[in-house]
Amino acid sequence: MLPESLVGDEIVLSDCVCRACNNALSILDATLLDFEPIAMLRTVHGPMTKKGRFPPRARFRELDVEKVAPRGIRVTEKTGRRATTREELPDGTVRLSMQVTGRRRFDPVPLARAVFKIGLGLVAHDAGPDAALAPRYDRARDFVRGQGSMPNHLLMLTTSTPHESVTTWWRPTDGSTVVAIDIFGVAFAIELDAVPFGLSPEAPRDHIADYWLGEEEP
Repeated sequence: MLPESLVGDEIVLSDCVCRACNNALSILDATLLDFEPIAMLRTVHGPMTKKGRFPPRARFRELDVEKVAPRGIRVTEKTGRRATTREELPDGTVRLSMQVTGRRRFDPVPLARAVFKIGLGLVAHDAGPDAALAPRYDRARDFVRGQGSMPNHLLMLTTSTPHESVTTWWRPTDGSTVVAIDIFGVAFAIELDAVPFGLSPEAPRDHIADYWLGEEEP
C-alpha cells in the first residue's frame, strides 16, 4: 500500500507480505518518498510523523525546503545562483516560484517498481490477497521484486496543480488492470497486467511522460 508517512496508518495490510520481503521492499517506499516532486509536496502537505514532527525537508542541489510551522515554510538556498522568485499578488498573498535540480539522475524503473508495489497492494486490500497473487500478476510481482522487466509503461503527468490529498483508483477487466495514483498532485498510471498500456485518443499527451519498462519498445 501507500507508505505510512504519506497517508498515516489508517489503511494497513495484514498477513499479505512476509517480514523478510517487507523489509527488502521498504527501499521502494524510500524511492517514492525521495522522488523530488513528491518530496517537495510531502514537506508542504504530508502528515506529521509519529513523533509529532513535521515531514522531512526536501533537498535539491540549489536549496532545501522545510516546514517550520503549520503554515510556515523555510527555503534555504545553498548556491550562488538564485533559485527562487518572490511575487506579491494584489490580494496580499505571495507567490514563490522555484527552479531547482534534483540531486540524482532520474531512473524511472525504481520509481515504477514502487508504484507497481502500491498497485498490487490496492488489489490485495480491495479484492483480497488471493486476487493479488493471481497468475495474471506474476510479471508485476517479479518486477516489484527486481526479478525482471515489465512489458508495460509508467505514465506520469508532467503538469498538475498541487493539493493536500492522496487518492488511488483501479479498475480490473478480463485482460487489464489499470491503476491510477495521485500523491499531492503528482499523478501516475500503470497497467498491472503484462500488456502495453493503451492510452485513449482523448488523453492529453502533451502533459504525459511515458516510460517504457520492458526490454524492447513495443
